[in-house]
This record gives sequence, structure tokens and C-alpha cells, in this order.
Amino acid sequence: MIYDIKVFDKHGNLKKIIDGHKDFQKIYCASDAPVATVKGTFVCMYCNITVEQTRTSKVTCGSRACRNKHARSYHKKKQARSIKCRICNTKVETRQYKQVTCSKECSVENNRRTSLAGARRRQKYSGVWDRKRRELACQK
Repeated sequence: MIYDIKVFDKHGNLKKIIDGHKDFQKIYCASDAPVATVKGTFVCMYCNITVEQTRTSKVTCGSRACRNKHARSYHKKKQARSIKCRICNTKVETRQYKQVTCSKECSVENNRRTSLAGARRRQKYSGVWDRKRRELACQK
């Protein structure tokens, strides 16, 4: 929205009113927004329809189905990777990036082993921390 421009003199008296919309039209042509120009035609990659090309990067005709196909073409499928199960040493091919076991039973055993290892680690260092705590208490 373009408003009228009011011009005042140095004493604060209204000198004149300029029609802002008319001046804007003189400067920026008849329309308020730029119009997309047609740069030729191209054939949609997915539905083989001839479409006018308004920008050079346009690849699809603009329908939802073609846009979805084009978006899906950029997503790569997860690569299969072969792993050796940590528990039973069975070779397994998987698409999961965190998987280290072959079955539910092996997964349960793996969780049990890691929690035992953590408990041993905590037990090993708990004596050191108790000693330090006792030393600090004696200093006070």
C-alpha cells in the first residue's frame, strides 16, 4: 500500500500533497509485482507433458505427483552392510547403522555384558573416590 506524501515547509505549514501511488506507477511501470517471463518450453521428466519454462531450474510440470517423484529421486536408499554378531560371531547383512547383534537373544546378552562391564568400571574407581573423600574430610 502506497500512501500520499505530505510535504511541509520549514515553518511546519503544509506545502503540497504528492500522490504516492501515481508516482510509484510512473517509476515501476503498470504493475506492482514483476511478471514471470516465459523462457521457452520443456518436457516434464516424469509425465512427459510439454510445459512453459519460467525459470531455468524448473524440472517438473508442477503437479504434486511429479514433485514427489522428483524429491524421492534425491533420497538414497540405505546401503546394506555386513556385520559379525558380537555374541555368536554370525555374519549378518543389515541396513541399520547401529546394529551389532543378529537376534533378540544376542541383543539381550550384549546389553547384560555391557552393563556388567560398566558396573566393574564403577566398582574399580569407587575406592579411589572414597579415599579422596576421606582425605578431604580429614583436612577440614
